[in-house]
Amino acid sequence: MKKVVYRFLITISLILGLTITAITFPVFSTHSYANEDQSAITITEKSTEAVLNYLNEVYTEKFPNLGLELRYDSPTDKEDLHKLREEITYGLSDDKEITEALYDWILDNIEYDSMCTFVDTPASVLHHKAAVCYGFANLFQAFLRDSGIPAVVCCGFRGDMVDYVSVEEIRHEQLKGHAWVYVYLNNQWYLYDPLWDIKGTTDVSFISKWYFTEYVEGIVPHYEGIDYQMPYTKEAFFYKDGKFMYLYEGNVVQNREYSLDINSIEFRAYSCCEGNRSSFRIENEEGIKELSDYDDGELLASGWLLSTWINGERVYVPHQYLFDNGIKAVNTIVFRGDQAYYCMYDVIEPISSEFAKTCRMDMGRIILHVGHSITWDALQLHSYIYNNIADPQIVYSAKSDGQDVDYVTIDDNGVIEAIKPGYVTVNAKVVGEEVPFAWFDLIVEDDLNNVGAEIKGLTEQKYTGEKIEPQIQVYVNGKELVKNGEYLVKYENNTQVGTAKVTVMGVGVYSGEISAEFKIIPPDNGEKVFIPADAKKDVPEDYDMLFRMYNPNTGEHFYTTSRTEGNTLVDAGWTYEGEGWIAPKGGKPVYRLYNSNTGDHHYTMSEREKNKLVELGWVDEKVGWYSDEENGKPLYRLYNPNTLVGQHHYTTSKRERDRLISAGWNDEGIAWYGYAE
Repeated sequence: MKKVVYRFLITISLILGLTITAITFPVFSTHSYANEDQSAITITEKSTEAVLNYLNEVYTEKFPNLGLELRYDSPTDKEDLHKLREEITYGLSDDKEITEALYDWILDNIEYDSMCTFVDTPASVLHHKAAVCYGFANLFQAFLRDSGIPAVVCCGFRGDMVDYVSVEEIRHEQLKGHAWVYVYLNNQWYLYDPLWDIKGTTDVSFISKWYFTEYVEGIVPHYEGIDYQMPYTKEAFFYKDGKFMYLYEGNVVQNREYSLDINSIEFRAYSCCEGNRSSFRIENEEGIKELSDYDDGELLASGWLLSTWINGERVYVPHQYLFDNGIKAVNTIVFRGDQAYYCMYDVIEPISSEFAKTCRMDMGRIILHVGHSITWDALQLHSYIYNNIADPQIVYSAKSDGQDVDYVTIDDNGVIEAIKPGYVTVNAKVVGEEVPFAWFDLIVEDDLNNVGAEIKGLTEQKYTGEKIEPQIQVYVNGKELVKNGEYLVKYENNTQVGTAKVTVMGVGVYSGEISAEFKIIPPDNGEKVFIPADAKKDVPEDYDMLFRMYNPNTGEHFYTTSRTEGNTLVDAGWTYEGEGWIAPKGGKPVYRLYNSNTGDHHYTMSEREKNKLVELGWVDEKVGWYSDEENGKPLYRLYNPNTLVGQHHYTTSKRERDRLISAGWNDEGIAWYGYAE
């Protein structure tokens, strides 16, 4: 599979609101180095060792639940992911088998799309069916964590660190970023990379050659000799000497002032270190604790960050939730007692618990359907800022990309009602102030049927023997929608001559489905369509494809696993109608018989029927294929009493079966079973 990787933007919100931004996807330099110490391998070997030590110490020994937490999306999204994961791994109990089943499902069902840079949470990836590397990695991690298998997303660079990537290219971030996943199996950490199809390796030499890690879930694993002048190390959160700490140019910062950005309500405590007289109030399972006098810059424990002392004054912060490694919860909904909080990148806002339990999210935003509403008490977390203002008057506005929009209305009580589809940020500010003190991100969603969506571009298609997927356009009120960003497409009955169907499914600001039909017509007279050489490329191991052939002179359908036999028939005037079904290479046999007087073929699992036909002069052509009794996709058998040739027909399609029955064919039940994909 060709993997093309493009630019993306990952933002990791860390403890106390510090945001570290890691940028983009692998590209390779085109030069090599004569001097070995210029090669990036001189630091990637150390980095790889530090990463593996960090994973073992933090995720295996200190905080074994850290690699199992589902960090993103709403409770409903998590339940949807759980149900899908159970379906994918049904009947599997071995962790390695579960991991590989989930990995294969992602490769088979998620498309790489460089336009989907912000489709990065698991719910978003499942919704859009497309992502860049960070989305692939986050979905894989979520699937595994839901399965009880520790998994950790890493960000950094991919390239040949021995021959083509230099230390200077890493130092100046001239490579584009990448994301992958470490999975804990059989007491070892395996590297999996769905985008580059690395299906689990513990080979440290291979990892060091091809991967350089900047962050492990937002934390830089420290190693001896690390260069503190690189963009990602100059000012960052490190794991060093068994502690999470904030370092600037490699040093614990002393006497640096804390800041509280009143305008944006993003609490920024740039350091929690010696030299500052500070105290933090944290609530976790052990209760509410006052934490002070941090040792050599060590960061906070996990739990709810409630307040801090700055210059002798208690300052309350918006209830940020912190994980064991100091990363704060973002793009998710969390609960503190009965109160639900919507965690965005920069702020956290209280929402109705009932709404929180039923809503869905996409790209970190809550989805609100047109005609529905949500109440937002903007002052609940922020009123302390305006203690000197009696009864502050709040004014609300709705904006998208900085411009006022009419996607929602907001009344004086903070009730937000969805009016029409779009991405919107609702702002709240005190009358007389210039800058909002709180905001709320929403996706206003509407059904494609409600907005009059139209499918255009469909024309009559000529039969090719392969699946036909004509390019379409989707319009709403004259505006063309964006594939994968605003809609997905699926095709049905699009191989054989007849009526095919295309279905458009809304994503992003749209939901619902619309569909249209198009005709597949026979090829021109004399034009032959042969079975392609790669017709079986997607057939699972231990299975085979049955090609469906049609004789336009007699009306007979013929089925064969042999491409050579099928193309010989095409040369003789038969029509190749595409894939009939997938059959196992072993199991209960299906016998193939030939009538030399009429040229007809018959297929049956019944030895008794086979022997009876042989007695009547039919030729036994032995086993044609096998029935898949376990996976069980039925092949329906029908009989035409009005013809001598092509009397029997076999199909997996209920629609085709029902159409033939209505045309006078007799339903003879299930003939055998094909592979249920």
